[in-house]
Amino acid sequence: NLGDDVVLYDCPGLVFPYAHLPRGLQVVCGLYPVAQCSSPYESVQWLCERLPLEKLLHLEKPDYYDAEDDWSSWMVSEAYAAKRGFHIHRGRGRLDAHRAALALLQDAQQGRIVVYTLPPEDHVDAAALKLQQVDEVSLEN
Repeated sequence: NLGDDVVLYDCPGLVFPYAHLPRGLQVVCGLYPVAQCSSPYESVQWLCERLPLEKLLHLEKPDYYDAEDDWSSWMVSEAYAAKRGFHIHRGRGRLDAHRAALALLQDAQQGRIVVYTLPPEDHVDAAALKLQQVDEVSLEN
């Protein structure tokens, strides 16, 4: 016991997903493995709704999108694939958006894309936590 209201339990390597948090948040925080994401775009969308990834990562829209189009998780993934050189067929095929989405999630899990939450006030529901935006992100290539 750390106090009257706080008990610390330690169980290394054993983390269970939490049913009342969005899957995107669980993936970003490392509670749900990136490798088990059947659709990483849902988690990338969760990031896109809270962080201006296109600005933080200095992404440019692929040529086949209109300049007026809003950024989507798919578009962010394609732009990130173009930036990192991820292509499907040995560097010559179309952009590998799936690989780029997984890389974005791994970058978020490893702290290259900074995502944090403020602790809840008193007993506020954990799902109601607000994310803060960051101004700069440095990515290692």
